[in-house]
Amino acid sequence: FAHRIGVQRFPPLPTLNLDETTWAQELRSVGYHTALVGKWHQGYESWLQMPTYRGYDEFFGYLGDSVNWFSHLSMQTKYNPEIPDLVDGDQPAKER
Repeated sequence: FAHRIGVQRFPPLPTLNLDETTWAQELRSVGYHTALVGKWHQGYESWLQMPTYRGYDEFFGYLGDSVNWFSHLSMQTKYNPEIPDLVDGDQPAKER
């Protein structure tokens, strides 16, 4: 799939365009409470691309791919250590 949309190498990271409307935004607009648990993988180069800015009221999960289940570190950490790997809402998740 990556070769069809021109994303063959890392970086750049593929992102969901900010002018695209998500299902979460549509559902929220008609009164639903929205939540996402899992992997976002739709871009996180700015906070405007985070799930909680794209229509989700709640988010708990990983932002990218290749995440170690125990350390919560991913390949992206070495490229941008300011981006958290495990997120609760819009903050780095604390161990539970």
